[in-house]
Amino acid sequence: MKHLFFILLLFVGITATAQTSICGVKFGETYSNAERILENKFGEKIPYLSDNSKIGYVNKVFAGFYWNMITFYFQSNGYNKLLYRAILSIDCKDLNEARKWRDTIKDAMASKYEIVQKEDNNWNYYVGGVDPTNNDKWGFCIDIIKFSNGTYATTLDYGPYMFVKEEL
Repeated sequence: MKHLFFILLLFVGITATAQTSICGVKFGETYSNAERILENKFGEKIPYLSDNSKIGYVNKVFAGFYWNMITFYFQSNGYNKLLYRAILSIDCKDLNEARKWRDTIKDAMASKYEIVQKEDNNWNYYVGGVDPTNNDKWGFCIDIIKFSNGTYATTLDYGPYMFVKEEL
């Protein structure tokens, strides 16, 4: 009996958490419902960052962080547009600041999600959580991007989660 309890405890401890919502909007939610929820939370969307497949905001606070840009992306199933991705970013003046924000975001999320450090061409980034549409995929990525003007941004990228399954 002790062994069974230990195995169950171990299993519960290593299960990963799926990201099912962001900013109060469930992934898979329709554009019109998401738009209403986000307007209540953040105010009016930014027109030049928004169209019928995305909703964008600038300079918003979410989860204790000041994000320079938050963009929600929608995919169509032919009837509705469904939330399948969200990217939050913090502008940084240099690589050291971007690394600091990347690690700060990772530390803040580590108590809730399993997070793994990855490397690509000597470039470190983190992945974690579970894709709510595919348990074999990571749910989010914390990374750094470099712009052509030499500045950087730290990004928290949820998705893409493929709610719309297209097959031949």
